[in-house]
Amino acid sequence: MKTKHLLMASAIAFSLGSAGASAFYLPPGDGTTAGAKAEDQLLDWHIDNDGDGLISVGDVLFSVLEFGSIEDVYAANGLDPVQNLDEANDELVAISTIEVTGVTGLGAAGTRVDFGQFGTTSMVQMFSFGSTTDLDIGTFVNCTTMATCSAAVTDGTPWLELTVLDADDEWFFISDIGGALDPSQIAAANSSTDFGTVNFSLSEVAGTNFTGLTFGDQDLTCGLFACAGDGLALVTGNANVVGGGGLPAGLGAFARGDTDVNFNVTTVPEPGSLMLLGIGFLGMGLLGRRKS
Repeated sequence: MKTKHLLMASAIAFSLGSAGASAFYLPPGDGTTAGAKAEDQLLDWHIDNDGDGLISVGDVLFSVLEFGSIEDVYAANGLDPVQNLDEANDELVAISTIEVTGVTGLGAAGTRVDFGQFGTTSMVQMFSFGSTTDLDIGTFVNCTTMATCSAAVTDGTPWLELTVLDADDEWFFISDIGGALDPSQIAAANSSTDFGTVNFSLSEVAGTNFTGLTFGDQDLTCGLFACAGDGLALVTGNANVVGGGGLPAGLGAFARGDTDVNFNVTTVPEPGSLMLLGIGFLGMGLLGRRKS
């Protein structure tokens, strides 16, 4: 069985306005089961490359994500059951850029949409702290267009990039109701209308990891996922897609959602090393931003 190793972020960072270090931690897992679940809220934009007004092959979906909490899945860890993240300082945020690679169905319930990497851009780019502009999903003071929302994410400190790299990696959407291929219909629906669920299993992009934690493989739910390789993946998760009704005029996003991202931590750094990791993040922020 192939093991896919992943060094993931400890997410230790300095708050520039404070003398102390601000940090969140990812609780350890149990064998091939994740121990940490990060939860976020997100916004989706549709880039209609063929101009047909529908989500179709070759189109691109772009999203911004703001993580609000991390749940400790195992009470045996003895850690806080839920950590609330510092959203005002973008403690953990991300963008995703995905291309539609296949559509099975005509938009009714059960329609499946498959996604892959768009060009050379990683499917997920994550950032932690270092931000000068708050990604304010909900208040929309700074996040007012796709461009300004993206800028509010990417001015932070690079954390990790993820994408589809091997046979067990997938990203797909299954619709629950009709209209799931029509962004205008989703945009007009209220946030209580659930259009379907996204599932993903991803790998780390080499050279994008700036962390002190080691992540191990997770068992995939075969049947939901194809399990075309060894049935293991490093990062897994799911998201629901709900209506975009009520979003600010001019924002351009067509859908809202929330995501659960699962991490299986296998190695936790010594407590004394956390400050060093924080200093490392601060130095990265001062030396420059990674091109996204």
